[in-house]
Amino acid sequence: MFNEPLWKRAFPPFFLPAIYYFLPALAQDIDPQAPIEFLQQEFLAPSSSAARIVDILAQVKLKNQQPYLVLVHVEIQGYNDPTFAQRMFSYFCRIKEKYPTHNIVALALFTDDNPHYHPTQYHYAFYGTEVLYKYNTFKLLSKKVEELYVEGNPFSLVLQVARVALERRRKGLERWKLAWLKRLIQEFRKQAWELEQVRVFLYFVVESIKGMQLENQQEILQELQQSGIRVVGVDKEEMERLDKEILAYLAREYRKAARKRAWQKGRKKGREEGREEGRKQGREEGREEGREEGKREGIEIGRKQGREEGREEGKREATREGIVSSLREGVSVEVVARIFKVSVEYVQQVKNALNQD
Repeated sequence: MFNEPLWKRAFPPFFLPAIYYFLPALAQDIDPQAPIEFLQQEFLAPSSSAARIVDILAQVKLKNQQPYLVLVHVEIQGYNDPTFAQRMFSYFCRIKEKYPTHNIVALALFTDDNPHYHPTQYHYAFYGTEVLYKYNTFKLLSKKVEELYVEGNPFSLVLQVARVALERRRKGLERWKLAWLKRLIQEFRKQAWELEQVRVFLYFVVESIKGMQLENQQEILQELQQSGIRVVGVDKEEMERLDKEILAYLAREYRKAARKRAWQKGRKKGREEGREEGRKQGREEGREEGREEGKREGIEIGRKQGREEGREEGKREATREGIVSSLREGVSVEVVARIFKVSVEYVQQVKNALNQD
């Protein structure tokens, strides 16, 4: 699941396409020539000193209608919160209090992986006093990837990438994700987008490959590098800065993945060597000080030494495997060195060894 800041970042550059997607009737009445003003800010609840911050609050103007100022409130919810509906009502009250002359449209976008979580309204009733607050909702998990696509709407591609990342239960899951992501990248390149739209889309793709095998991550990286995405009103230098930004982000993710794999391999090898060394030392010490006591001490010493040696060896092996895999995918020596934080000379040595094999 994607973190909330990434979703918040997606809405400003894709705002009108998103509104056309979720609220088409409203979108048709919005004046496309009028500026959209984002008003995210804190709303303090009277009973608490804790700040409440709405995710997205945008002011739009309607075409030839009075009142023509409308506030669009969007909340992104990525986890099960039993108080969410009440929180939506609280936001409505705070917003209406601050902007009493504006009309308000609210949307809850549920990005969690719980199929049973989907609060759609807040209801309060007590001795004849009753409140019913309903808001628009969209549950990402309830849609299949192919159902999310809307021709000509770039935000639908962002939703498709996010839906691919949500998938958990499917035979051949990783290959399925890989095929879908490549397909969506190819679809995205067919049209020209604004720079921030491209940046958001690329970040969504990068987030979606977290946890995948390194060679599959690199395959998606190659697809992004060769994508030929067209950007409106952006010069070559700005695109190069975007490439460097994405590359730096990928490098951080690769290093995290490599460290995780190294730790896992080191732990496994450490356990194996620790058991063997522990048994050996246990037998030797057991002959002198008693078999049972010797085994316990030997195993403990062996495990500790094995884990330490295994971690280090695992890190080295994982790094070399990642370098080899990257080189075989065609990533340049300089880029590989940056990703894995090793010298260019070392990567060149690995490449030379591969050429000799």
